[in-house]
Amino acid sequence: MKSPTHLRYCRACVKKDKDSPGGVPFWRRSHQLPGVLLCPEHEERLILSPLLRAVGAGRKEFISLERALEMSGESSVELPDRFAVSALQIAKDSLWLLQNPDMGDGTLLQRHRDWQFARGWQHERAPHRGNFNFKGFLQAIRNHYDEEFLRVLCEDKTSLLIAKTGGWVRQLTMLQNEARAYPPLQHILLWQFLGLTVREFVQEPTKPMIPPEPEKSKSQLTLDGPCSNVACEQYDPPIPRILNVSEEEKDKRFTISCPVCDFSYTQRPSCDDPCRIRIKQTGDLWDSRLRELLEQTPALSLAELTNEIGFSQSTIQKHALRLDLWRSKWKDSVKQSVDSTGKSRRRKKAARHRNRQKWLKLRDEFPEESRSELRKRMPRVGSYLSKYDTHWYDEHSPEKGKKWSRERRKKWERCDDTTLAEMKEIVAEMIQEDPPVRITLHSLSTRLGQISTLQSRLRRGKLPNTEKFVDQVVEGRRDYALRRLCSAVSHYASESELPPYRDFTDKASMDSRSYPELASSAYAALTAHIEEQECIPEQWKTSDSEIWGES
Repeated sequence: MKSPTHLRYCRACVKKDKDSPGGVPFWRRSHQLPGVLLCPEHEERLILSPLLRAVGAGRKEFISLERALEMSGESSVELPDRFAVSALQIAKDSLWLLQNPDMGDGTLLQRHRDWQFARGWQHERAPHRGNFNFKGFLQAIRNHYDEEFLRVLCEDKTSLLIAKTGGWVRQLTMLQNEARAYPPLQHILLWQFLGLTVREFVQEPTKPMIPPEPEKSKSQLTLDGPCSNVACEQYDPPIPRILNVSEEEKDKRFTISCPVCDFSYTQRPSCDDPCRIRIKQTGDLWDSRLRELLEQTPALSLAELTNEIGFSQSTIQKHALRLDLWRSKWKDSVKQSVDSTGKSRRRKKAARHRNRQKWLKLRDEFPEESRSELRKRMPRVGSYLSKYDTHWYDEHSPEKGKKWSRERRKKWERCDDTTLAEMKEIVAEMIQEDPPVRITLHSLSTRLGQISTLQSRLRRGKLPNTEKFVDQVVEGRRDYALRRLCSAVSHYASESELPPYRDFTDKASMDSRSYPELASSAYAALTAHIEEQECIPEQWKTSDSEIWGES
């Protein structure tokens, strides 16, 4: 988030300062804040002075507002009338933050979340009931703010535009880092969307509109009385027992365990059917008893085992399989039905086969489409295969990037041409400026409005033509000194006046340590031209930068 490029002031504030006892107008910090387009006190549009801020301002010099008022080139801030109300509130909130830096206790992320919940930005249904509804929040804030308004706030740059994935909105509401500072303007925009001023935001928020769904926990009960394990010394059927619980807990499942043998199971309070309980843990005592019964000679039938141990035949067979005591005369179909591990394995195999067939059919129907386009048609199938069947999915999918590489290359070529054209215009403007401004990559990218973006693209080789042009026009210290001397020679030659050497070097912003041999040569050429009417050498008549501008 960049600061405004020019210093700004309010005409009403200037009049007020002149009428005050001191009578001297002064710059106000509140007028220089990003996003502040109106005076928070007089509600008037701010005036852009011809003075640049520190970046690109050239030599550092303090210029008072009184002196700036005498300069020409001022203009009013561009702000459509339909955005005036929101812009005024931003100005007032920015001024309040400037005067009250203490935001109270707690993190901004938590306070944002509390106010979002107070305004109802939560999921209404399970399983996410009561949690922050970021998807709906993002869509609503994108619809609320006009893109033109966001561009006006940041001087036609894109730093406030909301990306498809959330951008700065996601950073402030979901991923806020306490060690990092975020632009106050972004916070103010969030508060305005929630219908809050900064004064209201720092107050204690109201309660959430949608309370979170109570967590369904399984209550643990220690067995009080007879145990359902026949091998336990506290065994005393029948089971399960009726539990005396309150009306609110009738739908819960309770885990009942024996402190002696570690046998535990779950049941509902109203359950009176032994087949409706779920064994969670049998314990060593129960396993030893089952093993003893299964290895008994002569072998007991399933009906006899059921009578002895007190559970159904399928339960006995399931735990016999777990203990590696499966009898060969029992049917394989029963083994498959009680084998929970085998069931899971068969379900996974069936799901894998089903999704593979769907993907192959989709590829036959749309043979020219890319992997991403196919996944958009069947997102669940593509996601399943890429996660659980990755090797097969890679072998039976279109190669990555083949279709899109051509389009991306064309896109970068268009971007390169556009950037190169803009860069040539910027260089031509910089050459005409007086006093001369050094042409560097930073100054070019700053005027282009793409400081980090341009440098990143050049570093990755995405803009070859622009990179070649930048390498030609970027000035070293010596090149910049030559251009300043050329400008000074041209200035005094047009006036046919030979200045003192000190004035000449001051005009060229040269000191005694900055290439004195160049300054002496340029001054000698200027002296010969004025006093002896000799022609100025080509070295001091035309700088390389002018040639660059023509290229």
